[in-house]
Amino acid sequence: MLGFAAAFAAAGAAHRAEAQALRQSLYPSYGIDSLEANRRSTVSIETQVDQDLDMPGDLADEAEAEAEGGTAADRALEGAELDGEADPLAPVAPLPLREAVDPYAPLGIRAGTFLFFPSLEIVGGRSSNPDASPTNPEASNYYALRPEFELRSDWSRHELTARASSDTEFDEDDTITSIDSELALRLDIVRDLVADLRATYRLKPEDLGDPELPASAIERPDAEAYGVSAGLSNQFGRIGLTGTLSYDAFRYEDARLSDGSIYDNSDRDYDETEARLRASYDMGNRLALFVEGGVNDRAYLRGIDDNGVRRGSNGYDMLAGVSIAREELLEGEIGIGYQSQRPEDDNLENVEGLFYRGSLAWRPTELTTVSLEGALRPEETTLGSTASGVRVASVAVKVEHALRRNLVVSASLAGERSDYVGLPLLEKNYTAALDLEYQVSRWLSWRAGVSQSRHESNAAGSDYDETRVEAGVTVLRAVEAVGDVGGEEADLRAAIIGDAVIFQAVERPGLHQALHGVGDLDLAAGALLLVLEQFEDLRLQDVAAGDDEVRGRVLGLGLLD
Repeated sequence: MLGFAAAFAAAGAAHRAEAQALRQSLYPSYGIDSLEANRRSTVSIETQVDQDLDMPGDLADEAEAEAEGGTAADRALEGAELDGEADPLAPVAPLPLREAVDPYAPLGIRAGTFLFFPSLEIVGGRSSNPDASPTNPEASNYYALRPEFELRSDWSRHELTARASSDTEFDEDDTITSIDSELALRLDIVRDLVADLRATYRLKPEDLGDPELPASAIERPDAEAYGVSAGLSNQFGRIGLTGTLSYDAFRYEDARLSDGSIYDNSDRDYDETEARLRASYDMGNRLALFVEGGVNDRAYLRGIDDNGVRRGSNGYDMLAGVSIAREELLEGEIGIGYQSQRPEDDNLENVEGLFYRGSLAWRPTELTTVSLEGALRPEETTLGSTASGVRVASVAVKVEHALRRNLVVSASLAGERSDYVGLPLLEKNYTAALDLEYQVSRWLSWRAGVSQSRHESNAAGSDYDETRVEAGVTVLRAVEAVGDVGGEEADLRAAIIGDAVIFQAVERPGLHQALHGVGDLDLAAGALLLVLEQFEDLRLQDVAAGDDEVRGRVLGLGLLD
């Protein structure tokens, strides 16, 4: 913008020079009064030049000052001169560029100092083994409701965020529901001292093939986990310190068996308290080293389980690693260390060994992101009378690529290995998934995907597979923003939609994750009907933000673009 302003100022200066020359030719020998009149005339001409150029006075002054002092690129060459001449090989400071705006990004619904991002996904599909059963796999069609919301504060200090997703899957025989939610508050106490408070709640049905359940179980019982944590972080120059205290509770629902009886799972319920301390050192260049350690205590609500074993344990872990914050290329952290968990029953074996945790995101191009996650963690079990715990190792890789700005394809691979300590049991899980998402506009997107899962166990008769194919639509609401979607016609459409549903897009779970759910079937039917009513508009016009050209479409998919 300053470059254009400099051009305007130069043009203005040329006009003023012409006016001065004309004045001198017309009034070469006038006296004091005439010179004063000439001065007023010149000021008038200069003012008229500025007005003709449509430049505010302060902008004109700024532009003229820059014209005299040179542009930002010119000033970058200062100090790089050789014998009074600019070095042609000297680097030139880049001019600032306007940030790219994603025309399909969620805008949010503003409520005071908060932004609200809700969405509703409606999907239908088919699963070859929806209950993940090794003994009675039955294929079934299903449909699901997947509402999500996120709430973020817009404060100058501190930050409050809330997130919740709930998926309900309806198949031919059963209905299952999962919930994932989190509430987080960051308090900026002083410049380098920050407090972090969190509360979480998760609900997920267990697979019928889980070894903790009897083989005769016919309904998937729910597993709940809820917890709170408080952390305090401080930065001392290059050194950062973080301390965290947390409490988590794990509860398991009783299982219904094929003979109509109830299997008691209360001996699996336990609470965990943990304290952690982390120290990091900033190496510069967005690279930091860290060391971390923690101690925990796991106490079962029932001291003795159904096998007559005293359950509970306490342990520790130590971790050292590196964190990277080069957002344009690579970010995340990875660490490796040692962990040990000691059971309260002296007859049980310690659960100990290598410990690692990591999460990295690599962006080789602006269109492609490669994500890698992995962890090895100790978990509790009440299986048998000799098992003291489980060492669970997991790794997952995901590649996302934008074929177009609104068409994203993703592929993922995940694996998990569970070694039972004190029991000759080994389980492996593999999942591969392919997903395609097409964002029609800010208020509508389509998604389709397929996934294949495989469970293997050295216990006879415990292997099973599942194949899922599904497609769905996400309904959301475009709200007011600078450069809103598609002009006045799009604004009217968004307002009409807002009377029926008020939704906004947020990130949604992958196909291999458990389906969550909530809500009323009437809401799903009304939202789906609303989508069908918009097909004629989508066929005629692309309402994506930033697209001024009207283009023909087939079912809103942009196949004629």
